[in-house]
Amino acid sequence: HDFFIFCESYAGHYVPAISHYLWQQGKSGGFKVPLKGIGIGNGLTDREEQYKRYPDMAHDGGKSEGGTLEKGVITNVLVYVAMKAATGLCTSQIHSCNANSTNACTTAYASCNYAELVPYQLTGYNPYDMRINCEKPPLCYDFSLVETFLNAQATQQQLGGSKNWGSCNRIVNKAFQNDWMRNYHTAFPDMLGDGIHVLI
Repeated sequence: HDFFIFCESYAGHYVPAISHYLWQQGKSGGFKVPLKGIGIGNGLTDREEQYKRYPDMAHDGGKSEGGTLEKGVITNVLVYVAMKAATGLCTSQIHSCNANSTNACTTAYASCNYAELVPYQLTGYNPYDMRINCEKPPLCYDFSLVETFLNAQATQQQLGGSKNWGSCNRIVNKAFQNDWMRNYHTAFPDMLGDGIHVLI
């Protein structure tokens, strides 16, 4: 059977890494998975490219890149200019992070998120859908049913878990700071060249 891997958000790190590993194993005579394709929605894959696009996307809703939103959410020119000005330091730190400077990874995480994401979040709009407000911060959607299901005793017994699940754990998030700005798009060319389908 054909095998496909799909993900969203932070799994834009996992899926390229895992699928590339599986692909390499099959090529080198190891365990062969019939990998046919991968798909990543709203994924963290090429941080350097993504962060330098945030100011324009937030300002004009993507029109400068062919988008169709009527307007962006950052309407204050000074905020937009500040976001644009910050992209130089942000992308240079991401570049250094990907050249294996752990200190740059931490600096990039802080400087890029404060300069590019916080102004957007302060507007109250949903970062996953710029047309609507963020109804339930920080993830903007109501995941209470998921939380109830995953914390149910029967579910935890089936999964072998004993901890409470939460949808946005800041302690776990902080532990990923050194990985957040790593680029994973470099895993795609080999697989694309071998006929693996990639949808971003």
